[in-house]
Amino acid sequence: MDKSKDRPGITHIAGTELEGDAHIAMAGHLAEFLMRKDFACDLDTVMKDLPAELYKSDPDYQRFQAACYYFQLSEANVVEQLFNILMACRKPLCEIAAALNEKAYLSRADIEEILKKG
Repeated sequence: MDKSKDRPGITHIAGTELEGDAHIAMAGHLAEFLMRKDFACDLDTVMKDLPAELYKSDPDYQRFQAACYYFQLSEANVVEQLFNILMACRKPLCEIAAALNEKAYLSRADIEEILKKG
């Protein structure tokens, strides 16, 4: 997980085939939105306000839409599932964000260590 100027929040998962491409593409955007709101919003707020922040030319957003279309997923259902997961995991998510503010890069081992503590 990188905190870079060019592509912040890029996540690399080595040695595995990614499943749930729509979820992966949208997770970072939703996590950032929730963190800016200090997790003090409900699903209705996310559904209303998040689309206005997404750039249609963003590669993640395009991947999200393409995956939803390809796998015949409802975009609203994917966002709702992500919202529930991120709200349930807010403490470790905030700890990972804090660690990224200290370091520019977190390895899988770094993230696993943070998750063990939580």
